[in-house]
Amino acid sequence: SRKKIIHQRADCRIEHRPRQYQNRQPNRRTMSAKDKDSIEKVLALENVAELLQQKKETILEITQKAQKILGTTIPEECDSIHILRYALSFDNTTDAAKALTKAIEWRSTRSDLVKAARNGQGFLPDGETEETFREFCIAGFHGRTQEGHLVYIIRSGLSNMPAVLNSAGRQKVTDFLTLRNEIGFHQCDKLTRETGYLHKVVVLLDMRHSSLSNQDFRFLSAYGESSKRSEFLHPQLLGQQIVLNPPGYVSMLWDVGRKMMSKRTLRKICMQTAPATETTGDSSKSPSGRKQKNVKPDDQIIMRVIAKQDLPSFLGGDCHCAGGCIGFLPNEATSPNTPQTLKEKK
Repeated sequence: SRKKIIHQRADCRIEHRPRQYQNRQPNRRTMSAKDKDSIEKVLALENVAELLQQKKETILEITQKAQKILGTTIPEECDSIHILRYALSFDNTTDAAKALTKAIEWRSTRSDLVKAARNGQGFLPDGETEETFREFCIAGFHGRTQEGHLVYIIRSGLSNMPAVLNSAGRQKVTDFLTLRNEIGFHQCDKLTRETGYLHKVVVLLDMRHSSLSNQDFRFLSAYGESSKRSEFLHPQLLGQQIVLNPPGYVSMLWDVGRKMMSKRTLRKICMQTAPATETTGDSSKSPSGRKQKNVKPDDQIIMRVIAKQDLPSFLGGDCHCAGGCIGFLPNEATSPNTPQTLKEKK
């Protein structure tokens, strides 16, 4: 049944773990010149003990400045490992301390989202929008990279953001994106403490089946706001965002989107030029309607990041989760849900 599939899914509880990664030593392979600058840091895990030693004085200074701003001691959860991420992200301790205190104050006023994230609840705890995001926003965590970083996959071509925004509104979308980042931040913190290596999230943005008519510039505004919010809430969370199967009009979206995103996020976005699609041998249509031959993913990017058995079939991998690897659409889906199709299903 549909309810049974929902409970079996590993969408946001980070349960999809086909291999064991605990205590795994980092693989420091040499990358080709083509992709070295874009994903080298994702593949190389950093030793936390070494980083703590290197940033010892910086962490202490950030702590002292934050306490001075707050006028009291900082919460217990803001220990040296937590503050290490701020020390690595900001150029000076003053900016780091301001960001840390801003995060502490934000979490104190949004305990609903914090609690939901720590419980692995992937939807807003408002009792109103879960169905909307579940049916129209096809995105979720799925396994790990070769090194053990979390992987978050977005099937933007199969997401119906106009429907989400019309139903939930821009602010709810911003909160939803923040909640997913908060989940990733909490899980990365847990993995970092368990393994002794700094863990991050790798985002795969699959734009296959995207069409210009299904874009909503309100979403870019919501995404931009959540990006800037994550700058002080989730330092060192995003390892890399890789855009897959970009359509011809992506440059137009990029010109608009980059004005709304934080500079730190922009520096971590790269595009894969070769298509990453299913290797079924069939042909598919591009957003322009022309047929395109399915090819294997660009080995220099995707296969260097995620093992084939962990990669969903719609990206050329071998994984076929029951009910679909991401969101609540099967891997073979080629069009997004609409309010009309949902009425027909019911």
